[in-house]
Amino acid sequence: MDNFVIKATDKFLKDAKKLLSDQDLEELYDLLSINPTIGVLYHYSNNILIILLGVFSKSVMENISAAERKQLKKLVPQLIELFKEEL
Repeated sequence: MDNFVIKATDKFLKDAKKLLSDQDLEELYDLLSINPTIGVLYHYSNNILIILLGVFSKSVMENISAAERKQLKKLVPQLIELFKEEL
């Protein structure tokens, strides 16, 4: 199995605290380490880094908007550089 480093943004951690129990969050990390493409909007590498950007309840919104996706495309390279320094 590949080795993954899972990093979470402050926004993800804040939102996850509202929506997930500690056990649910741990199970999410375990699931992503086994199958990193499940529910991940952006996957940087097959062997290195998963960045958790956000989490939301499907009862609040079904998916992110096109404008939000556009913003993430600009933000993700910056996050990769930031988190790569911590690897």
